[in-house]
Amino acid sequence: MASAGENRHLRLTLRTLLAWLDDTLPAAEVRQIGNQVSDSAFTKELVERIQRVTRRRRLTVPPQSGPDATDANLVASYLDNELNAEGVAEYEKRCLTSDVHLAEAASC
Repeated sequence: MASAGENRHLRLTLRTLLAWLDDTLPAAEVRQIGNQVSDSAFTKELVERIQRVTRRRRLTVPPQSGPDATDANLVASYLDNELNAEGVAEYEKRCLTSDVHLAEAASC
């Protein structure tokens, strides 16, 4: 019989997925997320995309100014779970629509 902690369904966010890929989660969570990834075509494709963009040699960095600019402090706040829900949603949307921003978050 599974314990209460094992029955808990982890919310699979981009940040959680990045932590899973970086192997920084407890073993029980690694198994759970692995199961969630294998059950979702979208998530499998996202994992493949993350792996692909982090290996691209000629991929640029996010611009420092303009509408697509991203401050390094924003990336750090996102990864450290210090952004509010609106900031997280905006940043994740940007990462999901831009290889440059996705690679930046995954590389950090």
